[in-house]
Parts: sequence; structure tokens; C-alpha cells
Amino acid sequence: MIVEPLQGLLDDTEWQRRAWSAKVLGDRHCAEALRRLTDRLQHERDARVRQRLEAAIKALNEEVKG
Repeated sequence: MIVEPLQGLLDDTEWQRRAWSAKVLGDRHCAEALRRLTDRLQHERDARVRQRLEAAIKALNEEVKG
């Protein structure tokens, strides 16, 4: 499954990989990654990555509620 490798990239040293991973997890409706995205957001310092994390979390929360 693609979710595990993408979740692993959330801890990558390159901000671009972290941001891309968050975007793909959100775009692909990977609800099982919601907790991991939320955990990462608490520790993320890069504003660009935080933006992607927040967008993915919002999309997944809407899907879960919807």
C-alpha cells in the first residue's frame, strides 16, 4: 500500500518531500493517515509544509464527517 511509504516521507529532511507527501495523502483520500498528518503538524516548522499538512487534514476531516 502506498500510505506507509508516504507517511514515512513526512519525516524526510527535505521540506519538498514532506509537503508532497502531505498533499498526496490528502488528495488520495487516505483517511488512515489522518492521525499521522496531525502528529506531524504539531512538530512541523516549515510554513510551506504546514500549509500542505493543514490542507490535507482539512480535506480528510471533511471526508470523514461527510
